[in-house]
Formats: sequence, structure tokens, C-alpha cells
Amino acid sequence: VDYDGTASSLLVEPMRTNLITYSEAFDNAYWTKSGASVTSGFTSPDGTDNAFKLVEDTSNGVHRIGKATFTANVERTLSIFAKKGEREYISLFENNTTSPSVKGVIFNLNNGTYYNNNDTYYTNVKIELISNGWYRCSATMTNGGLQVPSFGVSADGLTNSYQGDGVSGVYIYGGSLEVGSYPTSYIPTDGGTVTRVQDQYTKTGISNLIGQTEGVIFMDWIMNHQSNSTSEDVFTLSVTDGTTNNLFVINNYNNALTVYLKAAGTNQFSNSSFSGSDGLRIKLAFAYKVNDFSLVINGSVIATDNSGSVPLLNKININAYETALPNDSILVKDFKLYTTRLTDSELIALTTI
Repeated sequence: VDYDGTASSLLVEPMRTNLITYSEAFDNAYWTKSGASVTSGFTSPDGTDNAFKLVEDTSNGVHRIGKATFTANVERTLSIFAKKGEREYISLFENNTTSPSVKGVIFNLNNGTYYNNNDTYYTNVKIELISNGWYRCSATMTNGGLQVPSFGVSADGLTNSYQGDGVSGVYIYGGSLEVGSYPTSYIPTDGGTVTRVQDQYTKTGISNLIGQTEGVIFMDWIMNHQSNSTSEDVFTLSVTDGTTNNLFVINNYNNALTVYLKAAGTNQFSNSSFSGSDGLRIKLAFAYKVNDFSLVINGSVIATDNSGSVPLLNKININAYETALPNDSILVKDFKLYTTRLTDSELIALTTI
């Protein structure tokens, strides 16, 4: 469950591995310190004293902690929890010998903004306020693939390299490096990589809750599918009979939502006209009855169809198709089943944001 300060959502994530094997023990020899040191005993976002302070030394250069070396040219996302100390800026960057030698993003831990000092390398940059001044900072790199991922202190928010004073720094906790184009929820490690299996939620034997001759399927969610391959099936929801012959599906394919209903192996309704852009909140209602279908999204009727039959369904899969699991991350804010076909005006009211 994810709580944004006002409401809770069901957090549904793909399988991911934290490639950093000491995600919290920054004093371990696993981490290389360059122009910096770490001290322990500070309160982290989890409420215990397991955070560190990354302190710059007096040298004129980069003040960082990092880990080498990972395979080149693999898309990876680097993230860290950070809090301002004497310095208000932390940088996430690739510390290697190619040009430019310091490619990174610098995050402002005072106001939650960032500066990308080489935007040809970094995408999907994000900074999120967690609690008590802690932010989670993340960035994705495809070109070069974060072979030497590093966290560094910055004095002015514009450069990673400067004359240190030997005492100033920022607080850090929970480093993560994942193969993929966005960060998932934090995966702690202590001496080895850790893999979290994919989240999939399934409920069977509920034919009495699903309208078998008419009804409405409603879902309110925020999608975060960010893939290099737009021609990839990303199944947000399927309501089935346990086969692929009878089912209702919401699928993000080629940056469009494909919504379809199938009975006896044949499409009864299908529409792919709504953009499935990442980060967009989507309130979708699909109303069905024999020869009477409507798809309404975010307060607008997207499509109707007056020809088709209704299959018998008894199973719900969130973040899955009947026979396949996608690489997707979504926040499900609400899900409802109605056993009667609501009017289009009722569907518009239901889905208006």
C-alpha cells in the first residue's frame, strides 16, 4: 500500500533486483569513497538510527561514494534517500573516464527540485518528499548504463566538483540500482543482491460478484509503464473465466490503452483510441449488456457498441493477463464491480476526475 499523504493506493510492481549489495551499510568496504567519508548513527526514513552522513573532505574535486563496476550499456535506474545537512544538494551520477567525466543530476534537498547537468544521458529524473526532510532521488541512464553509479555532495547545485571544507555534507540512506527505466519501492540488501517477485493480485470463484448478463467494471489507477519497447503488452487488468477465450482486458500497447471484451474466443468490443501515457491518472468504466457496450474514461464517452454478447466470468487479475505477467508498475486507487449496466451519464459522473 502506498500513501501519498491524503489517500492510500494499492502499489503493484514488477519483479526487480537491487544490484547494490550493501544498500544501507555505506561504511562497508564495498563502497569506494573519493573525496569524502561517511559517519553513522542518524535517523533514517524508517525511524531507526541507520542512516549515514556523507561528508566532503578538503580536496578540490568530486566528493562521492560509489560502486564499480557494472556492465556497460544496460538501462539502469539509480536511487537514494537523502536529507540536507550543511549542504543542500546531492548528485547522482556516472563517475567514469568518458567525456564528459561527470554526467549526472543534482537534487535540491531544500525545495525538491533538480538540475540535470547532462540531459543527454539521464531520463525519468524524479525527487519525492518522503518525511522529515527526507527525499527519494532517482534517475535513469541508458547511454553507458551506470557502470560506476555514485552519490556525491554538491555545494551550489550546479556542479559535482568543488573545494570542500572537510565538515559539510548530506545524509543518505537506502541506495538502489535496478535494471529498468523507473525506480520501484526500496529493496534492502545486506551482503548480496535481493530480488522482489512481481506483484500480481488474483481473486477467483467470484461469479456472484460479477454481473453475468450485464454490469460495469470500474478501475481508478495511475500507470507507470516506461519501456524502451512501446510495442509491448502491459496488462493492467483482466477479468476472465480462467481461460483466454472469455475475458475483459485493459492493456497498454504502443502507448495506447487497448480495452476489449472477448466471448468464445471472439472480440465483442475493442477500442484503442485512448493514450496510455505514463503518470496519468485514469478512471475507466466499461459498461456491458447484450448489444449494449460503453467505454468511458476520465469523464468522456470514448466508444460505444450496440452489437455483441456477454461471456460468463469468475476471476479477476490485477497487473496480469490470464497467461502472462507484464513489466508494469501501477497505483490502484479504486476498483468496483456493478452487476447492473449503469447509464452513460452515471458512468461520466463515476469517472470524472
